[in-house]
Amino acid sequence: MSTLQTKKNIQSFDWEKYWPNLSPLYLSYLELERDPYYTFLPTDELEEYLQKAMHIGAQAAKSYIQMDNLSFFNHVLKENIRIHLLEQHPQQSNIRAQYNRKKQTIVIYKNSIKEIQRFLSNEIGEIAHIDLIILHAYHEWFHHLEETSIGRTDLKFRSVVIKKRGPFLVKRPLSRLREIAAHSFTQTALGLRWSPLLLDQFRYLLSKGYTNAKIRESFQDTQRTYYAIINKK
Repeated sequence: MSTLQTKKNIQSFDWEKYWPNLSPLYLSYLELERDPYYTFLPTDELEEYLQKAMHIGAQAAKSYIQMDNLSFFNHVLKENIRIHLLEQHPQQSNIRAQYNRKKQTIVIYKNSIKEIQRFLSNEIGEIAHIDLIILHAYHEWFHHLEETSIGRTDLKFRSVVIKKRGPFLVKRPLSRLREIAAHSFTQTALGLRWSPLLLDQFRYLLSKGYTNAKIRESFQDTQRTYYAIINKK
């Protein structure tokens, strides 16, 4: 078997057997909460925004579900997009990968691959290197699709009003909706049992010194907070 046809390795494990789990809906809520304009979103629209963003990503992934890794890379090359591996982002080492429309490139940073490999291998053993590359590549490929065919996810939603100047309203889109859709796209295309958003959430909580027990408590708090918001009268 070709070494490019190993994505079943990353598909095969069940996250919650090893770590606290949180559903894509709640993870998407945490992601949107990081948007600089999140607080301007009416609470009665929160669930609609989250569900729609996840749906956009999942729908866009349908034509990729049966595609193996080699076919995906060939598809990317046919679209004249090149994938480059660099050591790390020169200014922000926490950036995992980037799509550059002008340069027609997807850049994947090796320090992110190494970080994920260390985290996963501590519990489930080593994941094939190509699986971690493909995990990053699918996410950035969705942003390519946004720019070239399906349109930007955040622009499919009503912008939030952040200020009023006399009769005029200052509005801004919620850019984090793009990330929610990209993670949903990646999870669906690769057939993952877990949301890739978990990797970012664990990175954040582990950096704060959280244990698995404390992470589980944090996730339970997230669920309670979310339900309190959407059920607020």
